[in-house]
Amino acid sequence: MKNLNIVIAVLVGAVGLMFTNCSSPAQKVEQAKVEVDEANKNLEEVKEEYLEDIRQSRIDAAEKVDANSRNLTEFKEKVNKEKKETRAMYNKQIAELEQKNKEIKEKLDNYQADGKDKWQVFKKEFNHDLDELGKALDNLTTKNIK
Repeated sequence: MKNLNIVIAVLVGAVGLMFTNCSSPAQKVEQAKVEVDEANKNLEEVKEEYLEDIRQSRIDAAEKVDANSRNLTEFKEKVNKEKKETRAMYNKQIAELEQKNKEIKEKLDNYQADGKDKWQVFKKEFNHDLDELGKALDNLTTKNIK
């Protein structure tokens, strides 16, 4: 008798659970549409953030490249007042830094939006290259010209 009561209780619970979890196919379709719409909205937001990050990074990098160009030009003017031997040495280093600055600018200009993961890798490498150029420029321009 006890077993029968347990079986009946389990069956009643299972039937009750089935009725509470059942929804019509129309409700399931409607819920799926809502979930798809939300996913599409989230995807668009992420895409907009990604494109805004690229745009802002391009602006920031262009400002740094322009600042490097101005610093090199100013330093070149100072070097032109120095001795011929000193001037030749510095002009060689300036030419190398100008070339690197140009390559960095071209690298950024040629980048095509190719997915967020690839952008993060590109951005990390690009910023590293830009920082290294900035350090080399600082090292060159802070040396005392005799």
